[in-house]
Amino acid sequence: MRPVQQRALAAEPADIADEATPPAFSGAPPGHRLRGRFLPDLLVVVALVACVVAFFWPLLQGRMYSAAPSAQQGILPWAVQKVDYPRAVQDDQAILSYPWQIFTTDTVRQGSLPFWDPHDFGGYPFLTNGSAGVLNPVRLALALTVDPVVAHELFSIFFLLAGGIFAYLLARDLGLRRWGGSLAAVAWMLSAWNLGWLHLEVVSPVIGLFPLGLLTVRRAVQRRPLGWTVLAAASLAWVLLSAHLLFGIVTVTICLFYGFALGVAPLLRRQARSTAAPTVQGLLRLAGVTAGSVMLAAPMLLPTFLALQESPRTRDPYAVFKKIWLAKPSWFLTTFVPAKLPLDYMILNYRLAFAGTATALLAIVGLWSWRRPAVRLGAVLVCAIFLVAVGTPLTWLAYHLIPGMDVFRPYSRLMMWWPLGIALMAGTGLDWLVGRVAASTN
Repeated sequence: MRPVQQRALAAEPADIADEATPPAFSGAPPGHRLRGRFLPDLLVVVALVACVVAFFWPLLQGRMYSAAPSAQQGILPWAVQKVDYPRAVQDDQAILSYPWQIFTTDTVRQGSLPFWDPHDFGGYPFLTNGSAGVLNPVRLALALTVDPVVAHELFSIFFLLAGGIFAYLLARDLGLRRWGGSLAAVAWMLSAWNLGWLHLEVVSPVIGLFPLGLLTVRRAVQRRPLGWTVLAAASLAWVLLSAHLLFGIVTVTICLFYGFALGVAPLLRRQARSTAAPTVQGLLRLAGVTAGSVMLAAPMLLPTFLALQESPRTRDPYAVFKKIWLAKPSWFLTTFVPAKLPLDYMILNYRLAFAGTATALLAIVGLWSWRRPAVRLGAVLVCAIFLVAVGTPLTWLAYHLIPGMDVFRPYSRLMMWWPLGIALMAGTGLDWLVGRVAASTN
Protein backbone atom coordinates (compact mmCIF):
# COMPACT_ATOMS: atom_id res chain seq x y z
CA MET A 1 0.00 0.00 0.00
CA ARG A 2 1.38 3.38 -0.96
CA PRO A 3 1.94 6.03 1.75
CA VAL A 4 -0.62 8.34 0.16
CA GLN A 5 -3.31 5.70 0.48
CA GLN A 6 -2.32 5.04 4.09
CA ARG A 7 -2.76 8.69 5.01
CA ALA A 8 -6.16 8.82 3.30
CA LEU A 9 -7.39 5.73 5.10
CA ALA A 10 -6.11 6.93 8.42
CA ALA A 11 -8.00 10.20 8.00
CA GLU A 12 -11.38 8.42 7.75
CA PRO A 13 -12.97 6.66 10.72
CA ALA A 14 -13.49 2.96 10.26
CA ASP A 15 -17.16 3.30 11.08
CA ILE A 16 -17.85 5.20 7.87
CA ALA A 17 -15.64 3.07 5.62
CA ASP A 18 -17.02 2.06 2.25
CA GLU A 19 -19.34 -0.86 2.96
CA ALA A 20 -19.25 -1.75 -0.72
CA THR A 21 -15.77 -3.26 -0.26
CA PRO A 22 -16.09 -7.07 -0.56
CA PRO A 23 -15.64 -8.83 2.80
CA ALA A 24 -12.75 -11.19 3.37
CA PHE A 25 -13.38 -14.84 2.57
CA SER A 26 -15.23 -16.36 5.48
CA GLY A 27 -15.53 -19.96 4.35
CA ALA A 28 -19.27 -19.66 3.73
CA PRO A 29 -20.67 -21.10 0.49
CA PRO A 30 -20.64 -18.62 -2.45
CA GLY A 31 -24.43 -18.48 -2.57
CA HIS A 32 -24.59 -17.46 1.08
CA ARG A 33 -21.99 -14.76 0.56
CA LEU A 34 -23.85 -13.33 -2.42
CA ARG A 35 -27.15 -13.31 -0.54
CA GLY A 36 -25.50 -11.65 2.43
CA ARG A 37 -24.00 -8.97 0.23
CA PHE A 38 -26.89 -8.15 -2.10
CA LEU A 39 -30.01 -9.09 -0.12
CA PRO A 40 -29.90 -5.88 2.00
CA ASP A 41 -29.61 -3.80 -1.19
CA LEU A 42 -32.58 -5.65 -2.64
CA LEU A 43 -34.56 -4.87 0.50
CA VAL A 44 -33.74 -1.18 0.05
CA VAL A 45 -35.10 -1.33 -3.49
CA VAL A 46 -38.26 -3.01 -2.16
CA ALA A 47 -38.62 -0.16 0.34
CA LEU A 48 -38.29 2.40 -2.49
CA VAL A 49 -40.97 0.55 -4.44
CA ALA A 50 -43.19 0.69 -1.34
CA CYS A 51 -42.72 4.47 -1.14
CA VAL A 52 -43.79 4.88 -4.77
CA VAL A 53 -46.76 2.55 -4.30
CA ALA A 54 -47.85 4.55 -1.26
CA PHE A 55 -47.64 7.80 -3.22
CA PHE A 56 -49.67 6.41 -6.13
CA TRP A 57 -52.04 4.38 -3.94
CA PRO A 58 -55.13 6.38 -5.10
CA LEU A 59 -54.63 4.86 -8.57
CA LEU A 60 -55.41 1.45 -7.10
CA GLN A 61 -58.66 2.91 -5.80
CA GLY A 62 -59.82 3.98 -9.24
CA ARG A 63 -58.54 7.57 -9.18
CA MET A 64 -56.55 9.12 -12.03
CA TYR A 65 -53.24 10.97 -11.95
CA SER A 66 -53.74 13.77 -14.45
CA ALA A 67 -54.21 17.53 -14.61
CA ALA A 68 -56.63 17.21 -17.52
CA PRO A 69 -59.90 17.26 -15.49
CA SER A 70 -58.74 20.40 -13.68
CA ALA A 71 -57.70 22.17 -16.88
CA GLN A 72 -60.93 21.28 -18.68
CA GLN A 73 -62.98 23.32 -16.21
CA GLY A 74 -61.89 26.52 -17.92
CA ILE A 75 -62.13 25.35 -21.54
CA LEU A 76 -65.25 24.98 -23.69
CA PRO A 77 -67.13 22.73 -24.23
CA TRP A 78 -66.16 21.09 -20.91
CA ALA A 79 -66.61 24.35 -18.98
CA VAL A 80 -70.38 24.11 -19.49
CA GLN A 81 -70.49 21.14 -17.14
CA LYS A 82 -69.74 22.49 -13.69
CA VAL A 83 -67.43 20.07 -11.87
CA ASP A 84 -65.47 21.29 -8.89
CA TYR A 85 -62.09 19.64 -9.33
CA PRO A 86 -59.12 20.93 -7.31
CA ARG A 87 -57.03 23.28 -9.41
CA ALA A 88 -53.73 21.84 -10.59
CA VAL A 89 -51.00 24.38 -11.37
CA GLN A 90 -49.24 21.82 -13.58
CA ASP A 91 -51.65 22.58 -16.43
CA ASP A 92 -48.93 22.04 -19.03
CA GLN A 93 -49.46 18.31 -18.57
CA ALA A 94 -53.06 18.69 -19.75
CA ILE A 95 -52.49 21.38 -22.38
CA LEU A 96 -49.26 20.08 -23.90
CA SER A 97 -48.16 16.62 -22.79
CA TYR A 98 -51.55 14.88 -22.94
CA PRO A 99 -52.39 15.98 -26.53
CA TRP A 100 -48.82 15.17 -27.56
CA GLN A 101 -49.14 11.67 -26.12
CA ILE A 102 -52.41 11.13 -28.00
CA PHE A 103 -50.79 12.25 -31.25
CA THR A 104 -47.71 10.09 -30.62
CA THR A 105 -49.89 7.08 -29.79
CA ASP A 106 -51.93 7.43 -32.98
CA THR A 107 -48.83 7.87 -35.13
CA VAL A 108 -46.62 5.07 -33.79
CA ARG A 109 -49.50 2.60 -33.91
CA GLN A 110 -49.72 3.36 -37.62
CA GLY A 111 -46.09 2.30 -37.99
CA SER A 112 -44.44 5.72 -38.17
CA LEU A 113 -42.85 8.36 -35.96
CA PRO A 114 -44.56 11.71 -35.27
CA PHE A 115 -42.33 13.87 -37.45
CA TRP A 116 -45.02 16.43 -38.37
CA ASP A 117 -48.04 17.58 -36.36
CA PRO A 118 -50.74 18.87 -38.74
CA HIS A 119 -53.14 19.97 -36.00
CA ASP A 120 -51.54 23.24 -34.79
CA PHE A 121 -51.29 26.40 -36.92
CA GLY A 122 -51.40 24.45 -40.15
CA GLY A 123 -48.70 22.04 -38.98
CA TYR A 124 -45.19 22.18 -37.58
CA PRO A 125 -42.19 19.82 -37.22
CA PHE A 126 -43.23 18.01 -34.06
CA LEU A 127 -40.02 16.05 -33.63
CA THR A 128 -38.01 19.26 -33.30
CA ASN A 129 -40.13 21.26 -30.85
CA GLY A 130 -37.54 20.69 -28.11
CA SER A 131 -40.14 19.86 -25.46
CA ALA A 132 -42.05 16.72 -26.35
CA GLY A 133 -39.34 14.11 -25.74
CA VAL A 134 -40.78 12.11 -28.61
CA LEU A 135 -37.89 9.65 -28.94
CA ASN A 136 -37.83 8.68 -25.28
CA PRO A 137 -37.92 4.86 -25.43
CA VAL A 138 -40.26 4.75 -22.43
CA ARG A 139 -42.72 7.11 -24.14
CA LEU A 140 -42.69 5.11 -27.37
CA ALA A 141 -43.16 1.80 -25.54
CA LEU A 142 -46.14 3.17 -23.61
CA ALA A 143 -47.65 4.64 -26.78
CA LEU A 144 -47.59 1.19 -28.33
CA THR A 145 -49.14 -0.60 -25.37
CA VAL A 146 -51.53 1.55 -23.31
CA ASP A 147 -53.89 4.50 -23.73
CA PRO A 148 -52.58 8.06 -23.11
CA VAL A 149 -54.09 8.45 -19.62
CA VAL A 150 -52.49 5.25 -18.36
CA ALA A 151 -49.30 6.15 -20.23
CA HIS A 152 -48.94 9.33 -18.17
CA GLU A 153 -49.42 7.43 -14.93
CA LEU A 154 -46.92 4.71 -15.81
CA PHE A 155 -44.46 7.30 -17.15
CA SER A 156 -44.53 9.17 -13.84
CA ILE A 157 -44.21 5.97 -11.79
CA PHE A 158 -41.28 4.75 -13.87
CA PHE A 159 -39.13 7.85 -13.59
CA LEU A 160 -39.94 8.50 -9.93
CA LEU A 161 -38.92 4.96 -9.00
CA ALA A 162 -35.89 5.11 -11.30
CA GLY A 163 -34.81 8.28 -9.52
CA GLY A 164 -34.80 6.51 -6.16
CA ILE A 165 -33.00 3.40 -7.40
CA PHE A 166 -30.32 5.25 -9.37
CA ALA A 167 -29.76 7.72 -6.52
CA TYR A 168 -29.21 4.76 -4.19
CA LEU A 169 -26.74 3.17 -6.60
CA LEU A 170 -24.93 6.48 -6.99
CA ALA A 171 -24.73 6.94 -3.23
CA ARG A 172 -23.36 3.42 -2.75
CA ASP A 173 -20.81 3.95 -5.51
CA LEU A 174 -19.72 7.13 -3.72
CA GLY A 175 -19.02 5.09 -0.61
CA LEU A 176 -22.16 5.64 1.47
CA ARG A 177 -23.34 2.78 3.63
CA ARG A 178 -26.83 1.39 3.23
CA TRP A 179 -28.38 3.71 5.84
CA GLY A 180 -26.97 6.80 4.19
CA GLY A 181 -27.67 5.54 0.70
CA SER A 182 -31.30 4.82 1.59
CA LEU A 183 -31.77 8.31 2.99
CA ALA A 184 -30.17 9.88 -0.07
CA ALA A 185 -32.43 7.87 -2.39
CA VAL A 186 -35.67 8.71 -0.57
CA ALA A 187 -34.75 12.38 -0.05
CA TRP A 188 -34.01 12.84 -3.74
CA MET A 189 -36.94 10.77 -5.00
CA LEU A 190 -39.55 12.47 -2.80
CA SER A 191 -38.09 15.99 -2.76
CA ALA A 192 -40.54 18.86 -3.14
CA TRP A 193 -39.31 19.79 -6.61
CA ASN A 194 -39.60 16.28 -8.00
CA LEU A 195 -43.10 15.75 -6.65
CA GLY A 196 -44.19 19.23 -7.70
CA TRP A 197 -42.98 18.78 -11.28
CA LEU A 198 -43.70 15.07 -11.63
CA HIS A 199 -46.83 15.80 -13.70
CA LEU A 200 -44.78 17.56 -16.37
CA GLU A 201 -43.52 14.85 -18.70
CA VAL A 202 -40.91 17.13 -20.26
CA VAL A 203 -39.21 17.49 -16.86
CA SER A 204 -39.87 14.29 -14.90
CA PRO A 205 -37.33 12.14 -16.84
CA VAL A 206 -34.59 14.19 -15.16
CA ILE A 207 -35.66 12.68 -11.81
CA GLY A 208 -34.47 9.27 -12.91
CA LEU A 209 -31.76 10.13 -15.41
CA PHE A 210 -29.76 12.75 -13.47
CA PRO A 211 -28.39 10.31 -10.85
CA LEU A 212 -27.95 7.70 -13.60
CA GLY A 213 -25.89 10.16 -15.63
CA LEU A 214 -23.66 11.01 -12.66
CA LEU A 215 -23.19 7.33 -11.83
CA THR A 216 -22.29 6.20 -15.34
CA VAL A 217 -20.01 9.19 -16.04
CA ARG A 218 -18.20 8.54 -12.76
CA ARG A 219 -17.70 4.91 -13.68
CA ALA A 220 -16.65 5.76 -17.24
CA VAL A 221 -13.93 8.16 -16.07
CA GLN A 222 -12.60 6.00 -13.24
CA ARG A 223 -12.94 2.50 -14.77
CA ARG A 224 -11.17 1.07 -17.80
CA PRO A 225 -13.90 -1.17 -19.32
CA LEU A 226 -15.30 0.34 -22.50
CA GLY A 227 -18.80 -0.73 -21.49
CA TRP A 228 -19.06 2.07 -18.94
CA THR A 229 -18.17 4.66 -21.58
CA VAL A 230 -20.88 3.31 -23.86
CA LEU A 231 -23.40 3.18 -21.02
CA ALA A 232 -22.59 6.74 -19.95
CA ALA A 233 -23.02 8.02 -23.51
CA ALA A 234 -26.35 6.22 -23.78
CA SER A 235 -27.51 7.62 -20.43
CA LEU A 236 -26.75 11.22 -21.41
CA ALA A 237 -28.34 10.74 -24.83
CA TRP A 238 -31.43 9.37 -23.06
CA VAL A 239 -31.66 12.63 -21.11
CA LEU A 240 -31.43 14.74 -24.27
CA LEU A 241 -34.05 12.65 -26.05
CA SER A 242 -36.47 12.51 -23.13
CA ALA A 243 -36.69 15.89 -21.42
CA HIS A 244 -37.27 19.49 -22.39
CA LEU A 245 -34.09 20.32 -24.26
CA LEU A 246 -33.03 23.09 -21.84
CA PHE A 247 -33.43 20.83 -18.81
CA GLY A 248 -31.61 18.07 -20.68
CA ILE A 249 -28.67 20.33 -21.55
CA VAL A 250 -28.31 21.46 -17.92
CA THR A 251 -28.38 17.85 -16.73
CA VAL A 252 -25.79 16.70 -19.25
CA THR A 253 -23.57 19.73 -18.53
CA ILE A 254 -23.51 18.97 -14.79
CA CYS A 255 -22.65 15.32 -15.45
CA LEU A 256 -19.84 16.24 -17.85
CA PHE A 257 -18.39 18.85 -15.47
CA TYR A 258 -18.42 16.20 -12.76
CA GLY A 259 -16.58 13.80 -15.03
CA PHE A 260 -14.02 16.48 -15.90
CA ALA A 261 -13.46 17.24 -12.22
CA LEU A 262 -12.90 13.54 -11.51
CA GLY A 263 -10.45 13.37 -14.37
CA VAL A 264 -8.25 16.31 -13.41
CA ALA A 265 -8.46 15.97 -9.62
CA PRO A 266 -5.45 13.59 -9.36
CA LEU A 267 -3.26 16.16 -11.11
CA LEU A 268 -3.95 18.62 -8.31
CA ARG A 269 -2.50 16.27 -5.72
CA ARG A 270 1.12 15.53 -4.93
CA GLN A 271 1.16 12.24 -6.79
CA ALA A 272 0.52 14.03 -10.11
CA ARG A 273 3.35 12.31 -11.96
CA SER A 274 2.15 8.81 -11.14
CA THR A 275 -1.45 9.64 -12.14
CA ALA A 276 -0.81 11.56 -15.35
CA ALA A 277 -1.41 8.58 -17.65
CA PRO A 278 -4.63 7.40 -15.92
CA THR A 279 -5.88 10.99 -15.93
CA VAL A 280 -5.37 11.33 -19.68
CA GLN A 281 -7.13 8.01 -20.21
CA GLY A 282 -10.05 9.10 -18.04
CA LEU A 283 -10.41 12.39 -19.91
CA LEU A 284 -10.27 10.57 -23.24
CA ARG A 285 -13.08 8.31 -22.06
CA LEU A 286 -15.03 11.40 -21.02
CA ALA A 287 -14.51 12.85 -24.50
CA GLY A 288 -15.86 9.58 -25.88
CA VAL A 289 -18.89 9.88 -23.62
CA THR A 290 -19.54 13.43 -24.85
CA ALA A 291 -19.18 12.58 -28.52
CA GLY A 292 -21.17 9.37 -28.16
CA SER A 293 -24.09 11.05 -26.41
CA VAL A 294 -24.30 13.75 -29.09
CA MET A 295 -24.19 11.17 -31.89
CA LEU A 296 -26.86 9.00 -30.26
CA ALA A 297 -29.13 12.01 -29.79
CA ALA A 298 -28.33 13.48 -33.23
CA PRO A 299 -31.63 12.32 -34.85
CA MET A 300 -33.35 14.82 -32.57
CA LEU A 301 -30.58 17.37 -31.92
CA LEU A 302 -29.67 18.11 -35.53
CA PRO A 303 -33.15 18.90 -36.90
CA THR A 304 -33.96 20.79 -33.69
CA PHE A 305 -30.83 22.91 -34.13
CA LEU A 306 -31.80 23.69 -37.73
CA ALA A 307 -35.35 24.57 -36.70
CA LEU A 308 -34.11 26.90 -33.94
CA GLN A 309 -32.21 28.92 -36.52
CA GLU A 310 -35.59 30.10 -37.82
CA SER A 311 -37.16 30.63 -34.41
CA PRO A 312 -38.33 34.19 -33.61
CA ARG A 313 -37.52 33.69 -29.94
CA THR A 314 -34.75 36.00 -28.76
CA ARG A 315 -32.76 36.12 -25.56
CA ASP A 316 -32.81 38.95 -23.05
CA PRO A 317 -29.56 40.93 -22.84
CA TYR A 318 -27.58 39.91 -19.79
CA ALA A 319 -28.22 43.22 -18.02
CA VAL A 320 -31.97 42.73 -18.40
CA PHE A 321 -31.74 39.03 -17.57
CA LYS A 322 -30.06 39.80 -14.22
CA LYS A 323 -32.85 42.15 -13.18
CA ILE A 324 -35.72 39.79 -14.00
CA TRP A 325 -34.78 36.12 -13.90
CA LEU A 326 -32.32 35.55 -11.09
CA ALA A 327 -33.24 33.85 -7.81
CA LYS A 328 -33.27 35.48 -4.39
CA PRO A 329 -31.03 33.83 -1.76
CA SER A 330 -33.95 33.69 0.69
CA TRP A 331 -35.81 31.30 -1.62
CA PHE A 332 -33.26 28.61 -0.81
CA LEU A 333 -34.31 28.71 2.83
CA THR A 334 -37.11 26.37 1.80
CA THR A 335 -34.38 23.74 2.03
CA PHE A 336 -35.09 23.71 5.78
CA VAL A 337 -38.77 24.65 5.95
CA PRO A 338 -41.20 23.91 3.10
CA ALA A 339 -43.15 26.66 1.39
CA LYS A 340 -46.73 27.09 2.57
CA LEU A 341 -49.45 25.23 0.71
CA PRO A 342 -51.51 25.33 -1.43
CA LEU A 343 -49.07 24.97 -4.27
CA ASP A 344 -49.27 27.86 -6.72
CA TYR A 345 -47.29 29.07 -9.71
CA MET A 346 -44.86 31.13 -7.61
CA ILE A 347 -44.06 28.27 -5.25
CA LEU A 348 -43.77 25.81 -8.15
CA ASN A 349 -41.13 27.91 -9.88
CA TYR A 350 -39.34 29.70 -7.05
CA ARG A 351 -39.58 27.89 -3.70
CA LEU A 352 -39.26 24.11 -4.03
CA ALA A 353 -35.85 23.37 -2.50
CA PHE A 354 -37.29 21.23 0.32
CA ALA A 355 -36.11 17.65 0.78
CA GLY A 356 -36.91 17.27 4.48
CA THR A 357 -35.92 19.31 7.52
CA ALA A 358 -34.02 16.38 9.02
CA THR A 359 -32.34 15.84 5.65
CA ALA A 360 -31.13 19.45 5.56
CA LEU A 361 -29.79 19.25 9.13
CA LEU A 362 -28.03 15.96 8.40
CA ALA A 363 -26.48 17.59 5.33
CA ILE A 364 -24.78 20.07 7.65
CA VAL A 365 -23.55 17.18 9.78
CA GLY A 366 -22.22 15.55 6.63
CA LEU A 367 -19.91 18.51 6.01
CA TRP A 368 -17.75 17.24 8.87
CA SER A 369 -16.78 14.36 6.57
CA TRP A 370 -15.54 16.60 3.78
CA ARG A 371 -13.10 14.00 2.49
CA ARG A 372 -15.94 11.68 1.53
CA PRO A 373 -16.68 11.72 -2.25
CA ALA A 374 -20.44 12.02 -1.68
CA VAL A 375 -19.97 15.18 0.39
CA ARG A 376 -17.62 16.75 -2.11
CA LEU A 377 -20.02 16.09 -4.98
CA GLY A 378 -23.05 17.25 -3.00
CA ALA A 379 -21.40 20.39 -1.63
CA VAL A 380 -19.95 21.47 -4.98
CA LEU A 381 -23.30 20.81 -6.66
CA VAL A 382 -25.34 22.92 -4.22
CA CYS A 383 -22.75 25.70 -4.11
CA ALA A 384 -22.55 25.91 -7.90
CA ILE A 385 -26.33 25.94 -8.27
CA PHE A 386 -26.69 28.67 -5.65
CA LEU A 387 -23.95 30.85 -7.13
CA VAL A 388 -25.33 30.54 -10.65
CA ALA A 389 -28.93 31.14 -9.58
CA VAL A 390 -28.48 34.27 -7.44
CA GLY A 391 -26.14 36.31 -9.65
CA THR A 392 -22.35 35.98 -9.44
CA PRO A 393 -19.51 35.68 -11.97
CA LEU A 394 -20.59 32.03 -12.35
CA THR A 395 -23.96 33.32 -13.56
CA TRP A 396 -22.23 35.29 -16.30
CA LEU A 397 -20.22 32.23 -17.33
CA ALA A 398 -23.28 29.97 -17.39
CA TYR A 399 -25.31 32.53 -19.36
CA HIS A 400 -22.63 32.99 -22.02
CA LEU A 401 -20.98 29.56 -22.25
CA ILE A 402 -23.66 26.91 -21.64
CA PRO A 403 -26.03 26.48 -24.62
CA GLY A 404 -29.57 27.51 -23.76
CA MET A 405 -28.80 29.19 -20.45
CA ASP A 406 -29.52 32.57 -22.02
CA VAL A 407 -33.17 31.51 -22.45
CA PHE A 408 -33.48 29.19 -19.44
CA ARG A 409 -35.63 31.13 -17.00
CA PRO A 410 -36.20 31.76 -14.21
CA TYR A 411 -32.89 30.64 -12.74
CA SER A 412 -34.72 29.52 -9.60
CA ARG A 413 -35.59 26.44 -11.67
CA LEU A 414 -32.02 25.33 -11.05
CA MET A 415 -33.44 24.14 -7.73
CA MET A 416 -34.37 20.98 -9.58
CA TRP A 417 -30.81 19.65 -9.24
CA TRP A 418 -30.29 21.05 -5.73
CA PRO A 419 -31.97 18.27 -3.65
CA LEU A 420 -29.61 15.56 -4.90
CA GLY A 421 -26.64 17.45 -3.50
CA ILE A 422 -28.42 17.93 -0.18
CA ALA A 423 -29.41 14.24 -0.16
CA LEU A 424 -25.83 13.01 -0.71
CA MET A 425 -24.50 15.20 2.10
CA ALA A 426 -27.34 14.10 4.37
CA GLY A 427 -26.64 10.43 3.66
CA THR A 428 -23.03 10.96 4.71
CA GLY A 429 -24.19 12.75 7.85
CA LEU A 430 -26.46 9.84 8.75
CA ASP A 431 -23.65 7.34 8.19
CA TRP A 432 -21.43 9.42 10.47
CA LEU A 433 -24.05 9.49 13.25
CA VAL A 434 -24.81 5.77 12.93
CA GLY A 435 -21.10 5.02 13.11
CA ARG A 436 -20.66 7.15 16.21
CA VAL A 437 -23.63 5.53 17.95
CA ALA A 438 -22.36 2.06 17.05
CA ALA A 439 -18.89 2.92 18.34
CA SER A 440 -20.26 4.26 21.62
CA THR A 441 -22.34 1.14 22.29
CA ASN A 442 -19.45 -1.30 21.70
